[in-house]
Amino acid sequence: MHDKDDTIIYVGKAVSLKNRVRQYFRKNHNHSERILRMISKIDHFEYIVTNTETEALVLESTLIKKHSPKYNILMKDGKTYTLLCLTLADRFPRLIRTHNPNIPGGVYFGPFPSGMAAMQVVDILGEIYPTRQCTRNSKDFGPGGKGCLNYDIGKCPGPCMGKISEEEYKQRIDSIIAFLKGHSEDTEKLLKQQMVEAAEQLNFERAAKLRDRLSGIKHITERQRVSFTDGREWDVFAYTKDGNRVCFQVFFVRNGMVTGRDYYVVDNTESWDIQELLSSYIRSFYHDDTFVPEEILLAEEVEDREILESWLSQRKGSKVHISVPKIGERRRVIEIVEDNAKISMQQYKESIKKDGSVIYDAMASITRMLQLESLPDRIESYDISNLGNEDMVGVMVVFVEGKPDPKSYRRFKIKNQAGQDDYAAMCQVISRRFSHSQEEFGPWPDLILLDGGRGHVNTVRSSGAVPEEVPVYGLVKDNKHRTRTITSDHTEFDISNNLQLMKFISSIQDEVHRYAITYQRSTRQAKVNKSQLDQIKGVGPKRKQILYKAFGSMKAIKEATLEQLLAVDGIDKVTAQAVYNYYNQERQEK
Repeated sequence: MHDKDDTIIYVGKAVSLKNRVRQYFRKNHNHSERILRMISKIDHFEYIVTNTETEALVLESTLIKKHSPKYNILMKDGKTYTLLCLTLADRFPRLIRTHNPNIPGGVYFGPFPSGMAAMQVVDILGEIYPTRQCTRNSKDFGPGGKGCLNYDIGKCPGPCMGKISEEEYKQRIDSIIAFLKGHSEDTEKLLKQQMVEAAEQLNFERAAKLRDRLSGIKHITERQRVSFTDGREWDVFAYTKDGNRVCFQVFFVRNGMVTGRDYYVVDNTESWDIQELLSSYIRSFYHDDTFVPEEILLAEEVEDREILESWLSQRKGSKVHISVPKIGERRRVIEIVEDNAKISMQQYKESIKKDGSVIYDAMASITRMLQLESLPDRIESYDISNLGNEDMVGVMVVFVEGKPDPKSYRRFKIKNQAGQDDYAAMCQVISRRFSHSQEEFGPWPDLILLDGGRGHVNTVRSSGAVPEEVPVYGLVKDNKHRTRTITSDHTEFDISNNLQLMKFISSIQDEVHRYAITYQRSTRQAKVNKSQLDQIKGVGPKRKQILYKAFGSMKAIKEATLEQLLAVDGIDKVTAQAVYNYYNQERQEK
């Protein structure tokens, strides 16, 4: 569905397009306020025909991710979970953290809801069962090989030098697999034995370290205490409702043990059927590179279950089964997840209340201080960033109801300006922002905050770019780089005595500064990359990437000898000679 400006406002799929569209325009149909607003904005429809319902499901998810239509329920955005992978295709496998569930020959454990949780497991197992960490090809390992620092400090058993046999190394890998499958008894027994031996030898420092490792293992296994007799891998989805808010909870069960969990809260769901919401959440959850298990348990039936199964099976490369347990152990799992969803909902409400109270107090303070007519629902902040006279850029960040709204952020390259003039650059950015329609850049702000002082405010105000009714103020930092005052074109307001307001304003100024610096650096880096290797005949994107990977930096590529360039896999003699001649000629000219 498109509005009059051709903006996509809703994406949906249907077996019968006629029936799906007609339901929005039936008289006396009990539509919610949200749906009525959407219908009033529809200008025209666009439709795409697919061969199968599975293709339609994938396309719907892709288009929603791409366009973020205003009237779709937008779920999880780009979040992936950390997995632990044993690279069993290697002669001497490694245990690594990854977000990629498709490493050839990899055996996976997890997912873990945070990288920190996965790292803790890797660290503990690395201390107890050291394995190699390097990425070298293990086919060439053997006596006479060259070691590394990890071997010297005891974090690697040295397979590259033939210090450990393949059989002994395999035993370590088997112990790691047993631990990650929830069988930690042998590992705990080994640690206790080593701890006792260290204490008997009066090596109390080592005994203390072993005690801490043992404590860490117990902490990890206690978090997995909810266990089940079925050893298959499940993702278990349940939910709870509270008014117009729904909290989805998912548990990751692997080999009968809970390895982690996560939740997601959706607001303003009054016009959505819970089955449609649950289906949408599942599609969004697995849309990216999230690991797909053998089986998914749901608290509620979904209409498109067979389509979801087909799509997930294609993603996994093997059969995925979706079930809705009614009795037995699997139903007990659902009930546990439902209970946790209720707890997460309550925690979410409490955090919203707390955060909302702090933000409200800060916004009320700024409203009183600046004598605004009402609380500023939409605040826009602007900053300019540059390196000398080059690569000058500007950015706009947006806070809605006191919270960052990244999808509304905008970036500007400063055009047709000679020299470093922050005032002129700021005026150009503001002018370009207000030259766009409100549909393109959002509604006019209730408050503009410039990263700069009274001079910036005066210049912007006098330029006439900002509508008269929109208040404009500057943000000034002290010598410790903390926001100390808000300034108009004639008055300064000290905020150093209002801690909540100072934190709130500082968060806005820090965010706009971070966004500006990030954009400026990326612009500069793109310019540097383009101006050097791209000028050499025969060096395209692929060979440029090979050179960067081989040498690590532009400086190293510039200083490379012809022999070093010829030794790089993927670089032929002609290209190596061209790169060498380009930089050798450059050095001779200097």
